[in-house]
Amino acid sequence: MSLLKTLLIKLYHTRAIRYFRSEIKRKFTSLLTPVQNTINDLSNTTDILSAQQKYLLNLIEDINQKQDLHTRVHNEHTLKNDEELQLLRTLYANQGFTSDNILHEETKNQFIPVVRQIINTSYPFIHKHTELIFEEIFIGHMHPGGIWQLKNDIASFTKKPLPPTETNLQPNPSLTTKASLKILIISDTFPSLMHGGGGRLLDIITELSKENKIDLYTHFNPELDGSSLDLLKNNVENIQTVSHEELTVDMVGTWLRSIGRAAKYYDIIQLEYPQTIRFIHPMRQYGHKVGYTFMECLSLSYADKLEEIIKSQNYDSVSKYARKFWQAVADEKYALENADYTIAVTTMDAIFLKRLSPKKPHIIPTCISNIAIIEEAKKVKDTNIEENTVMFLGFFGHWPNIEAVEWYLRDIHPLVQQEIPGYKFYIVGSGDVSDIRRISKGDKSVVITGMVDSVVPYILKAKVCVSPLISGAGIRGKQNQYSILGRPSVTTSTGNNGLEYKHEDSVLIADNAKNFAESIIRLLSDNELYLKLQRNSQNIAAACYTWPSHIKKLTTIYQQHDTYSA
Repeated sequence: MSLLKTLLIKLYHTRAIRYFRSEIKRKFTSLLTPVQNTINDLSNTTDILSAQQKYLLNLIEDINQKQDLHTRVHNEHTLKNDEELQLLRTLYANQGFTSDNILHEETKNQFIPVVRQIINTSYPFIHKHTELIFEEIFIGHMHPGGIWQLKNDIASFTKKPLPPTETNLQPNPSLTTKASLKILIISDTFPSLMHGGGGRLLDIITELSKENKIDLYTHFNPELDGSSLDLLKNNVENIQTVSHEELTVDMVGTWLRSIGRAAKYYDIIQLEYPQTIRFIHPMRQYGHKVGYTFMECLSLSYADKLEEIIKSQNYDSVSKYARKFWQAVADEKYALENADYTIAVTTMDAIFLKRLSPKKPHIIPTCISNIAIIEEAKKVKDTNIEENTVMFLGFFGHWPNIEAVEWYLRDIHPLVQQEIPGYKFYIVGSGDVSDIRRISKGDKSVVITGMVDSVVPYILKAKVCVSPLISGAGIRGKQNQYSILGRPSVTTSTGNNGLEYKHEDSVLIADNAKNFAESIIRLLSDNELYLKLQRNSQNIAAACYTWPSHIKKLTTIYQQHDTYSA
């Protein structure tokens, strides 16, 4: 037995067996190493996650202690560094520790009554789904201030409201005794004849400049606005245009100093378009009164759009328009309560804005341009109507116009085409019409003009004009232009928003494709109805939508006592 043991020991230590043993060990080790590494990695990851969890929980506690964080995040430039902002974004990005844990229930309970107050019962689908809409807004984090800004905005609705603006305009002696006012206008869109809002502002500047001194700071698109710039130069003291940059207070301030405008130089600073709302407080150093124009009530427009997409179950767009709606609500409430005066362009816009604040805006409608319409009409010699023609006028940088034409081409145009031999549809206006061309491709009865030197000849050649608008707010200047030039029209309830034209008396109103098409066919076929609408609509346009009386009211608004209180 001992001999056998001795032989086995010697065999075990021979070179061949040692090599064999070594290979087995190496192979076994190579198999075990990845497993061991994985175990080590898991252990390390667990430690890291535990550390992150502790870090984030500490962060939550730290953020909760900072009552003014929403302000500092909203105004990123005031942060000492980007650390707090980055930490907040890290918190929101972590799926395990979302902001739901901090503010969700509290904010939701405040939000739902506020939104239901704003939308009232006019929007049953929004009213029914307020909680889901809140979730979309909450998840989207809204503006740069995120959930903290949302909480702050909601709080502004629940605080004690400011007193309403007086409807009886009381003159301010310091302004009424002046021979002329010094006015600065800041506009994110150029005062251009190529689109409705710009044309409105060009008309106002032209009228105001007859008795007042005006400076203008504005965006400018050379291709679109070049001809209008030539008209403006004779009506303003100084003009500064920027082509690409976002308007900033610093840029405006630099320019004002360069032309010698000292603090409180201006009697009036008029802000135009939503991008200028943030100028309200900073511009006070340059003027005695700062006002803002709601060229369109965006909160109303987005409420309409939100209702429409919920009805149609187009859920892909709900999140986008829910956030746009609330952003507009917050911005427009801020403008109402912080500007010295505000101006809406329709009664409907003003009524909706009053849901946001007791400080109801004044109403100055968009009137018919003396430059672009009335004077141009005198130059047109060929005013012969082309029978069976229908025309739409619009600026196609504005999405409601694109939506209107797409609806018309898709659902109304084929119905008219079937009934009216030789029918043509003219689409007149500047902007991106690529989608419209795609829809109408191959249809020779559709004529897309693009930008034209003057819209007047096209209106005068058309037998009937249309405004098939299904979204948006604000006044429809095209309706007044059609009417003053003697062309009866078919529109929708949205298209007739804020206007004095009455169904079957001075306009035909139809809100579905079949009725809209039938109304066009009636006007093309019934001469007695045609002449009645032509006469009545022209009288209303002349009486209600020419500039002299409205410019007088605007000047009175400028001269009344200040309404702002810090």
